[in-house]
Amino acid sequence: MTEMAAAPAFDSDEALTATVLAVPGVDAVFAPSRLPAAVPLVAAALVGQNPHLINRVSSTEQDGVTVITARIATQQAIPTPETARSVADTLRARTHGTNSTIRIQVSRII
Repeated sequence: MTEMAAAPAFDSDEALTATVLAVPGVDAVFAPSRLPAAVPLVAAALVGQNPHLINRVSSTEQDGVTVITARIATQQAIPTPETARSVADTLRARTHGTNSTIRIQVSRII
């Protein structure tokens, strides 16, 4: 089984979420679809913490690799593949110099 740890020190999930939301064409960020990454966020929201904790970019360590997962909604004004590529490029720039994998999932086109 693959071991997953807490978010890496290079940036916070909140900062990564703000970065993604600033990319032209991104309308919203949703909770990660991968259950292991989503469990701490859902648990925090259920015990009365800020419900916006659920809808954010997730960063975890997996076998020495930083895995950043972003589920986004895109706007029709900009082609969705272009928006997803811009999000990935922006996150790569934020993680430059680290061993990382960027996962982008488009969950909705508005």
